[in-house]
Amino acid sequence: MNSTFDQASWQNTPDSVIQPEEEDQQDVPHFGESQELAKGFEIRPIVNGILHASQEQKRNFKSLDQLFNVGRTTFDLAAGYPPGEELYGSYAMHLRRDKQRGERHAARLQALTRWGPKDLGPWAFTRRAVEEVVVESQMLQSHMLEPLDMMQLHWRDYSQRTHWDALHRLCDMRELGRIRSVGLCNFDTEHLDQIADRGLGVVSNQVLMSVVDRRALRFMADVCLETNTKLLAYGVLMGGLLSERWLGVGEPGLHHRGPQLDHTSQQQYKDVIDAWGGWVLFQRLLKVCKQIADKHDVTIAMVAERWVLQQRAVASAVMGTRVGMSEHPVSTEILLSVELDAADLGMLDEIHDESISLFDVFGDCGDELRRRL
Repeated sequence: MNSTFDQASWQNTPDSVIQPEEEDQQDVPHFGESQELAKGFEIRPIVNGILHASQEQKRNFKSLDQLFNVGRTTFDLAAGYPPGEELYGSYAMHLRRDKQRGERHAARLQALTRWGPKDLGPWAFTRRAVEEVVVESQMLQSHMLEPLDMMQLHWRDYSQRTHWDALHRLCDMRELGRIRSVGLCNFDTEHLDQIADRGLGVVSNQVLMSVVDRRALRFMADVCLETNTKLLAYGVLMGGLLSERWLGVGEPGLHHRGPQLDHTSQQQYKDVIDAWGGWVLFQRLLKVCKQIADKHDVTIAMVAERWVLQQRAVASAVMGTRVGMSEHPVSTEILLSVELDAADLGMLDEIHDESISLFDVFGDCGDELRRRL
């Protein structure tokens, strides 16, 4: 995707299919609340999106162990982006070969695979062509004997109506037992509703959502509730801008004297902030988040995550993860133990009421990606 809003290229048996023996369950970490997406398939509240990984496998496995031990065992992977899928597959094999953990731990892992076809012609969506995509991901994720947990279709051009072909082929793969569930990524409300009307059994749509970017709550969340479709939210921390680090800090890059943004995605989210209301309003939002964080004895990031998880139709928050680099993961149980009350939500809404509607600026979910084709 060629867009300033590109998602970063960042299994597998559900708990209900393979369960450890009763006496062994005590050494498998507790994973917190889950929501059922499809029969026999529940999704965890926090999903790890692999943004980058170190070059050292030992460091990567240690980092993934830290995530596993705090209940963060679900991963968002991009099909055709080997670093993420290969790392996931290697870690799954690592768990299976571990004498103390073995299959009962590996069975806790889940992978949500995103597929964004580059070629949108009808020849790209024959049964054989789509099966090759699925098999490649199974190989990379070390699960040739098990179906993929989910394949999420990302579509960049609705004028190419072959997304129907792609979806029908994915549903064929589901019926053949090659994948467990079919989801979407960055589809807008209109097309999500059309897909639901056809009864294809699509279970989710992954979209941008944060305390700043609330476009999914305009129309999509209600359609999701009506059609039993779950939202998976990414961009929850806006590339790390929703954190203590940026509280009380001058505007990045202003007159070339402000603090520097860490990476490209932060510049993308800074552009969103500019359209939403600017740096001064964003600082006021951070101050309110800090007030709420202090009240609950948590961080600004946890307030931002919890806000998203409390929104209607949201099943999970996809959190960008730099494996082997800077992981200090928050326990899923700790995050779920915090609940923003009406006063907290009201304070955040007051700031948002002063902002400019991003729906009016960018359009519906994913429209900012398609506008730049």
